[in-house]
Amino acid sequence: MAGYRERIRAKLENGAALKVLFLNDIGFRYGAGLAELRQIKSFLIMGHEVKALCWDAGEQRHMEVFPAGASERWKGLHSRRSLHLECGRSVKAIVEALIAEVAAETPDVVIVGNLHAARWPLEVFLGLRGLDVLTVAYAHDCYLFTGRCAYPGDCRLYLTGCDESCLTCDLYPPLAAGEIAEAWRLRRTIFCGPSGIPLAANSLWTLGFARRALGDSIDAEVVYLGLDTDVFKPMPRDVCRRLLGVPPDAFIILGGAVNVQDHRKGGRFFDEVLAALQKDAYFLLFGDNSPRFEHAHSVGFVEEHCKMPLLYGAADVFMATSMEEAFGQTIMEAAACGLPVAAFAVGGVPEIARDGLNARVTKDVSAGSLVEALRFFISSPGRCREYGDAGRRLVEDCFSLKRQGQAWNGYILRQVSFPARVEETAGTDAAENPSVFCTRDNGLIAEIREDGFPRFCIVTPCLNAEEFIDETVASILTQAGPFRIRYHIQDGGSDDGTLEKIEQWERRINDECLPVLCKGIEFSFATGADEGLYDAINQGFKCIGPQDRDFMGWLNADDRLLQGAFATAGQLLEEFKGVDWIGGRAALIDQNGAPMGIFELTPYPRRSLRAGICDGRRFGFVMQEGTFWRTPLWVTVGGLSADLRLAGDFDLWRRFAEHTEYVVADFPLAFHRRRRGQLSEFLDEYYDEVERIIDREIRDAEWERYRNAACSPDGMEVFGYAGKVLRFNQSTRKWDLRKEACTNKELGPSVVVTPNCATFSTGIKLLCGFRGRELGYPHLALPSGVRWIIQPEASLSIDCPEAEEYLLCFRCRSFHQKVHGVLVHENSEVAPFEVPYTGHERDCVVLLNASLHEGVNHLALKLTLGDGTIEEPDLWLLMIACEAVPFSDIRSLS
Repeated sequence: MAGYRERIRAKLENGAALKVLFLNDIGFRYGAGLAELRQIKSFLIMGHEVKALCWDAGEQRHMEVFPAGASERWKGLHSRRSLHLECGRSVKAIVEALIAEVAAETPDVVIVGNLHAARWPLEVFLGLRGLDVLTVAYAHDCYLFTGRCAYPGDCRLYLTGCDESCLTCDLYPPLAAGEIAEAWRLRRTIFCGPSGIPLAANSLWTLGFARRALGDSIDAEVVYLGLDTDVFKPMPRDVCRRLLGVPPDAFIILGGAVNVQDHRKGGRFFDEVLAALQKDAYFLLFGDNSPRFEHAHSVGFVEEHCKMPLLYGAADVFMATSMEEAFGQTIMEAAACGLPVAAFAVGGVPEIARDGLNARVTKDVSAGSLVEALRFFISSPGRCREYGDAGRRLVEDCFSLKRQGQAWNGYILRQVSFPARVEETAGTDAAENPSVFCTRDNGLIAEIREDGFPRFCIVTPCLNAEEFIDETVASILTQAGPFRIRYHIQDGGSDDGTLEKIEQWERRINDECLPVLCKGIEFSFATGADEGLYDAINQGFKCIGPQDRDFMGWLNADDRLLQGAFATAGQLLEEFKGVDWIGGRAALIDQNGAPMGIFELTPYPRRSLRAGICDGRRFGFVMQEGTFWRTPLWVTVGGLSADLRLAGDFDLWRRFAEHTEYVVADFPLAFHRRRRGQLSEFLDEYYDEVERIIDREIRDAEWERYRNAACSPDGMEVFGYAGKVLRFNQSTRKWDLRKEACTNKELGPSVVVTPNCATFSTGIKLLCGFRGRELGYPHLALPSGVRWIIQPEASLSIDCPEAEEYLLCFRCRSFHQKVHGVLVHENSEVAPFEVPYTGHERDCVVLLNASLHEGVNHLALKLTLGDGTIEEPDLWLLMIACEAVPFSDIRSLS
């Protein structure tokens, strides 16, 4: 339907007024609402008729809206509070109601701003396509291009597909983890391809983000915001200071945001900057939570925005602390009022805060750099005037309401003057988005070599590995199946017999003394100094030069592949083209190579890997041996971090998870050797490295979320705690790829025997704060399935058939002189207890009484060490069994 094109073009060419309708969530409040108000003013200045529809208008101030002579063209801001999911309205009902109202207004142009506070569904855009109007989406931030968030920070999932692994799904604007993938796809349906809704962005940075996220098939331009330069203008400083009650002769630094404690707005910098410049400047702050800063003059949140020029007029410089910002309206306001700016070079900030013109802009996002920029102005009042005057001229030239109105007129004219975008290929799915691995097909498919066989590129790093190197090499070169092997050993300068053994393997291959059970073997080795294990692996892969179609992995010089590892991994990676990273069930051998056991299949939620909780303390390790991936994934993340000594694989998996899922096959692919002196014994150093490379705030928040999910009756999958697994289906004789929830397994219940009956005890589920199930250790009299408590608070639950008093039995071992504990039931402390040192010589049985209600009861064990001077341990108690017996069964003994 393109009738609107001719209608709008004719109106613009003849100077007639357009009918423009704005849609947003909360009217003119906060940043995006204020931006909409400014856009409305710019349309009114250009002579157009404007109406605004929102979910909740709040308190309206019409005096802020009307430019001179425009009151008759302004048709008001109207609320529709009943159109909300929490009011019992379905997505379909909300969309239909909004589309019907828009159609009744018969607008020429509909401009859609922020919708997420109203929880108005984005399907509104699809409904607007059916109307005879030009619909434009105005991007105030990144919300329209991701799966749900307004600013993704360091996350790059928006490039490949936001999904339930999102680490911030509970933050504003929240979205259930299970709905994020569909929301990501919906945005690509709305904006990509020939029928995509056109976009207007508030900055070049936002436009660039949109193109990176959505691809080049979008129709998008920049339409900068503007402001009323008759309201925001330089004011007499002495008058402003008297009105605010601030010192008349001080150097005043103004700062603030809607909420100054917002992490994204850089609230954490305020304390450091205030402390550094307290003797040199007077601080004036605005925004929610600004009164908490004792050494600053705070005015709180400014409800009437037209009073903001009073603050700018009283200051000497404006301090912008945002770490993520699509444009920066407060910077634009400060510049309009003749105020120089100190800011970080983030997002779209440099487009309004121009370094060396009206601002000092630093690329280093730190309090120290901001202090340095502010001292530049403190040291020279003349610079303040020079930069402030330049800022005023910049706004008058580029960011006035008139310039914004002209930009909108030009944008709309271009939209209706060009022919409608024609679909290039019938059946093309506009929702498709090029992956970050856009090298072959859809970017996730590794092509087969010309001879039809895949190639495994394997590196073994080694140093003085004489004892085990033969086992490792043999396990690789004797793999049988339809694939090729490219194997390289990177030696760090061994001075034992390692090199001689490697040379023997080289001669066996060259002399054809080794039976080749695959489609070909390429072998090489190099020796020389390196910076450690991970640098050696990087060097090895550089020597190989893997191609996009190859599969990669490394095997340490004391581990072994199981026979069939390459055949299984190769078959699965070829069959499941969307799988880029695969591993198998963990398996162990001892010092002598004897199998110690095979662990159960464990799914790894992608969000948990990304956040860094799969570190062996909170969640199990991803075992490096037997893990394989496609080359483009390695290239995308840049390989291993060579500066790490112990946690390089943990770091690599974390970065892999930014781009794809880790898929676990129900098959052991390799053995990890447990031996004395190996690097993995140095757990303290390992965890020191882990703490250095992760974002602790994100890690701890994710761990807390995981703990809460484990206690929820809704199940782990609802919260995104599911991972992809491959299981062989015996009935179809094929592998099935599916998602399985990360479940917490309890020990089996004991049989309780009394003179009158025999019954099972009630099992207690171990939820979180426990390490994975251990193998059996007969020489220590330990059955399989025991679990370490690895947190000072461990969560459990028990499902009671009826309300009754229970005897709770915890069988454990302790390796600390004294562990104090408290049993907590539903947030109430029930009983204290004390566990003495037992070692592996004996068990300790803790018996506690608790009155439990019918249904699921949530319990916790809170632990502290008897010696408060000792650092908190990684391993608290070894839990062997947890069970409960109703007292009614016990009384039957008498």
